[in-house]
This record gives sequence, C-alpha cells and structure tokens, in this order.
Amino acid sequence: MKNVRAIQLKSSGECRIVTINDYKDLNRYAGCSIGTTLSTRKDGRLIMWLDDEGLLVRKPLNRNAVKVSEYPGYLAGDAVLLRTDYEGDNTNLTDEDIEFVKETLCLTEIEESE
Repeated sequence: MKNVRAIQLKSSGECRIVTINDYKDLNRYAGCSIGTTLSTRKDGRLIMWLDDEGLLVRKPLNRNAVKVSEYPGYLAGDAVLLRTDYEGDNTNLTDEDIEFVKETLCLTEIEESE
C-alpha cells in the first residue's frame, strides 16, 4: 500500500483527505495502536479503519463514521475511510466515493491534508 487516497473522519466532525502509505499511517489517522475494519453498506469494498479499543477506552462517538458506514451501533474515535480491491488490498477512494461522503455528510468540500 503506497500513496492510497483516503478520508480521515475525526470524532470532532472534521473530515480531510489523507494519504496512507502503510498500517502506521492508518493507525496514526485513526488514533490507535490496534485497528479493525468495518465494511460500509455502500458496496462492501468501501471500508473503515478504526480503533478496536475505542469503546473500551471511552473515545467519543464519531457521528460521521456512523452516518457513512450506516453501522447501527456506536463507533468511537477517529476513523479512516478507504477502498479495497477484489483481492482485499487497499486502494484509492474514487471520486464517486468522495462525492458519496460529501452528500452523506452534507459537505460542499473535503479539505486535502498537506
């Protein structure tokens, strides 16, 4: 995984496009040391990486992650949204994915991280 375009969904409500190069980047943007994936209902290949211990350590509710994933439970802490290919490798979000997030969260744009 190199230079994968993803979206960081912070529990504060901030959303930004980030670049992921390895699992350390995933963990850094999700604010965790042990992460887990959650498939979204959009198409099964749009996934979310988040803190596996988020509830345990009482991280705040991430309303944007809940909206985008359509998960019926409580998602705690920051999350990273990215895409997988048919072999399970992480790949870039498509422009359609980014539009889906903007529409779901009623955003006009998503900031690009530096």
